Amino acid sequence: MDQPLFETLGQWVERVELDAVPVTAREVAKRAILDFVGVAAAGVATPLGAILGEYAAEASGPCTLVARPGTADVQTAAFVNGAQGHALDFDDGAHILGGHPSAVVLPAALAVAQARGASGADLLTAYVVGFEVACKLGRAMNFTHYEKGWHPTATLGVFGAAAAAAKVMGLDASTTATALAISASTAAGIKANFGTSTKPLQVGRAAQNGVLACQLAAMGADANVAAFEHEQGFGALFNGRGNYDAARATDALENPWDLVDPGLTVKPYPCCGSTHSAVDAALRLRDQIRIPEAIKSIDVWLHPRRLQHTNRTVVTTGTEAKFSVQYVVALALHTGAIRLGDFSPDAFRDPAVSSLMTRVTARPLPEERWGSDHYAAEVAVSLADGRRVETRVERQRGNGPADALTDAELKVKFDDCCQYAGLRPQSRERAYELLLSLETVESLEDVAAVLRVASVAR
Repeated sequence: MDQPLFETLGQWVERVELDAVPVTAREVAKRAILDFVGVAAAGVATPLGAILGEYAAEASGPCTLVARPGTADVQTAAFVNGAQGHALDFDDGAHILGGHPSAVVLPAALAVAQARGASGADLLTAYVVGFEVACKLGRAMNFTHYEKGWHPTATLGVFGAAAAAAKVMGLDASTTATALAISASTAAGIKANFGTSTKPLQVGRAAQNGVLACQLAAMGADANVAAFEHEQGFGALFNGRGNYDAARATDALENPWDLVDPGLTVKPYPCCGSTHSAVDAALRLRDQIRIPEAIKSIDVWLHPRRLQHTNRTVVTTGTEAKFSVQYVVALALHTGAIRLGDFSPDAFRDPAVSSLMTRVTARPLPEERWGSDHYAAEVAVSLADGRRVETRVERQRGNGPADALTDAELKVKFDDCCQYAGLRPQSRERAYELLLSLETVESLEDVAAVLRVASVAR
């Protein structure tokens, strides 16, 4: 490919408009935005949420801090909303990215859109553009990036944040390419910090850095627009030479729209997505187990890539519990549900669940049983009466168009998250209506006002 990747993406970002986006993609985008606002609201009620509130206490500006009474400048709002929206690990994911696109793209787009008095249609367009750019980078880097230990939500998401911000700001193709090149020098995030509050902080920083890159590029800062392909550039440094291909990104622009194919995953459970197929399997088996106390042993098999960061036999915090397949499988078998409160500082210490957790053995799935998209999980439960029940789940609920949550399930999740944050019922309903008709919203202040008023009443 003769033209640098960032130049091609910059031209596409400048050119694409909402009318060119398939209706199906727009509908998926609105559901994703709704879902993120809900989980970001719930993030207020977490320990990290308290820290972020203290961090933003002195900030001021035109931008909403989700489910908080105050406002902030553009960069602070992008950072706080991004970190807060990922604090519960309940936000959506995209397999092609290997991470959580909305948590980094939407906070950047929303902050810039509010600061510039943009419309709901402008925000929706920016979100779609940012989502697609982040996922195209995922295609270019493939899972080598993830397997090396990088956190793609942050390291690749920063490009989606920059693309979204550039779209709202109306940057031309050249300036957008420069912003993407600047973003390449800010990309950071490591999987070693999974299970800690730094994981969502990496996401918030990526959203902030995408905004910063656009601001600097618009002011005249320059960068090497070939920073992806350069022999000492992003692709080689983050993946290793020969382990990336820019053509996989450019060839897939609008072919397909990643919002539609392969789509995104809206989480039904507030824990690491790599555990969800195992949770689904455990919930399915629970119907065959009359008394959880009669369980002798539990065997779980996951793809090695997913087991690597979820194989935690001991957890000491609620955040670690989200990344323990042993804990969430034991919890699902014991209670028949996975709820927001199950990861609080006290809930994960439930003696009955802790006892059951010691009976869980997690192993990597053999390669011949990985499944087509590596989300498969197998769970087998041995009982005191000699029975052994087992099942296999190919992919988790909520994953892509075929397994998407129903409208009713999405509404329940949104309401639960907003209630967890203390938002009032009438405000929840109004936010729900506005976000699902976003392209008709003339001023984002209509949405922001609902969230701010609701947050005062917490």
